[in-house]
Amino acid sequence: MHFIIFVTFKTIILKLNVSTRAITLAVLLKIFTMSLVLLTGIAIFATYAGCDPVLLGHIKKSDAIVPYFVIKELAFVPGKLHI
Repeated sequence: MHFIIFVTFKTIILKLNVSTRAITLAVLLKIFTMSLVLLTGIAIFATYAGCDPVLLGHIKKSDAIVPYFVIKELAFVPGKLHI
């Protein structure tokens, strides 16, 4: 099913002119990026719903929540800390 949708989508994209393709690609990348940010926020919220690392003194500013999340929760993924 996904292959059929991909082929149909690819056929539609190839029929468009270059500027329309560029705009379509930009919109798709923007949707992907925003989805990734949204899912990251949901994962952080679900992880720290009962305890706030700022109030507990683990981090000083709330801006550091994503790096703190990566260090504490994703440390088991090889190479993840170095990205």
